[in-house]
Amino acid sequence: MTPEQKQQITAAIATAAEVVGTELTTGALKAMVRVLSRYDFRAVMQAVESAMLECKYKITLADIIERIPDDRPRPSEAWAMVPKSESESAVLPDEAVRALGVANPIIHAGDMIAARRAFVESYERFCAESKRAGEPVRWRLAAGWDAKQRDDAVIAAAREGKLGYKQTAQLLPHLDKDEIVAAVKNLSGQTARLTHEQRTPTESKNKQRVMALISKIKKVEEA
Repeated sequence: MTPEQKQQITAAIATAAEVVGTELTTGALKAMVRVLSRYDFRAVMQAVESAMLECKYKITLADIIERIPDDRPRPSEAWAMVPKSESESAVLPDEAVRALGVANPIIHAGDMIAARRAFVESYERFCAESKRAGEPVRWRLAAGWDAKQRDDAVIAAAREGKLGYKQTAQLLPHLDKDEIVAAVKNLSGQTARLTHEQRTPTESKNKQRVMALISKIKKVEEA
């Protein structure tokens, strides 16, 4: 944050505390701003306003942090996204991948109710830790053994903006740059093409595979 933004955050917290009836020392206010400066300015301002409207007796740093919006899915949404078998793949927030590691032994034992409980508890704890540290959401691949499902999951995540080109290329090493761009951008009609001279037999085979993946994704979207 810029010095000006920190000043605005300081004024907003002081006002919110006064509205709710919280007495803050200068030192406490500075400490709160120092921690909150790790986060996006607009998100913090929104969180301070939410805390002012929702907190009844006092406003704490924790009250503000827990109201800072981020792109992590809610626990129930994250559980719905995770693979439930060893063949399935999904691109998940880092916290969900870690929580899945906790729940996997229970999933394999067949107790899905207990597995969901373990996943949700772990996911909420990991998300709270990441949020306190001001860490942005990081998307990772939870890979199953089915190669086709794995490619589908990676391409879909790239098209949704969850994975950048570098990550996508690392996860799809069997595809070249133009084929990855074609798969990711196909939704908007921007299809990259290789010239006849550039296209080797292996590249042509991969191109056909990408087009098949795109066709499958389109069918799912149209269903």
